Amino acid sequence: GGAAQAFAEGPPAAEDAAARGEAAGASAPQSPTVAERAASAALLLPTSTRPLQIATFNMLCPAYKRTEVLSAREAEFEERWRPRLQRELAFIRDEVCAGADVCGLQELWFSHGVADELRAALEPDFELVTARRTGHKEDGLCIAVRRGRFRIEGERRVELSPVGYRICLMLHVVDQSFGGDGVPFIVCNTHLSFPHSDYDQQHQAQQVQTLVTAAEAFAAERKLGAAAMLVMGDFNAEVTDPVCSLFLRQGFDVAEPIPDDSGARRFVSHSNHRGEHIGVDHVFVRSGGAGGRAAG
Repeated sequence: GGAAQAFAEGPPAAEDAAARGEAAGASAPQSPTVAERAASAALLLPTSTRPLQIATFNMLCPAYKRTEVLSAREAEFEERWRPRLQRELAFIRDEVCAGADVCGLQELWFSHGVADELRAALEPDFELVTARRTGHKEDGLCIAVRRGRFRIEGERRVELSPVGYRICLMLHVVDQSFGGDGVPFIVCNTHLSFPHSDYDQQHQAQQVQTLVTAAEAFAAERKLGAAAMLVMGDFNAEVTDPVCSLFLRQGFDVAEPIPDDSGARRFVSHSNHRGEHIGVDHVFVRSGGAGGRAAG
């Protein structure tokens, strides 16, 4: 499973999350259910003759990656994180971003020059904007947009919550593939907190609401009106969870098949630290114009 082909085509889910991070955006098999979702998602953003391809990828920051040594993290062992970083950068360049127009990365390590190495790996094909988490956290976010197609007009880092120091990186971009002045829209990348408890799930919901409100305010300040919005990232929630339903209730659609009762294999993006096979990396999109936001 993976993101719907007609809207977001990306790399296969990483086979080894510990070795090279966590990926979402794999091409989906064309079952009727998936095809319906693909057609729906494809209509949400204005489209030129070139499909808009999106990828989102969690880099698994060495500062948080567990090891077999009690309480130790990979960041303490350069002989471990350095080789993985080199493999991961090559994977991002050759697989994650190879066919993408917009790529969102989470858990980018702001240490040891990793952000500079990422920039060197993706330029000159992409323009990168990064944002470090608040609270002295070592990781952050990156949005890479393909040069020649997009022009970045503005950016903003929004703190979604002081608890856990979760943030969202927002860009005002213009798709120049339409000709003329191009078509503007808002691109957001985020990484929500992990749901350890019911309280954390409520906290996730607050983060989503803060994100949507801030994105709308950002669009208004940029004088974009009801511009189309793209929100991608690691949401630490399945698409059927109440947290993701908040996006759907506010007029967003999701570029992946929503599981039903047919028994079909659901979307899986990675295996988490509990050994659970989950699908929590998503791409949500809301069309521009008066019909861009659903009631309810």
